[in-house]
Amino acid sequence: MSDFNITIGAPSLNDGANYHEAIKAGIKADFPCQVTFKNNMPCSLSIPQGNGLALKAVGHDGSDLIIAIASMDELLRIATDIETIAGLNNFASAVELSVSEPVSEPVSEPVSEPVSEPVS
Repeated sequence: MSDFNITIGAPSLNDGANYHEAIKAGIKADFPCQVTFKNNMPCSLSIPQGNGLALKAVGHDGSDLIIAIASMDELLRIATDIETIAGLNNFASAVELSVSEPVSEPVSEPVSEPVSEPVS
């Protein structure tokens, strides 16, 4: 299996990029597979997909995370959430996503801790 890398950001800032089509065309992996997420934003990212994907702000420990993704559908839902957040905050390069290898065990356990930050 070949590696696949893509940086997801606001489509409006990236010539209307169609991340779903790029992901579908680029990933030749069997699912479940290991996916590395790297946050490039100056804010934390927490979404319900991926068993509660939580990434701290760029430059902090926890700004990158490797998790097992169960299906292409789950990966596309994560991409959609990232696109939406990037678009609302005008980030052209929000999260780098890298698919590397298949996972032999079923995916069921949460793999990241929720990010908790002080409320001001």
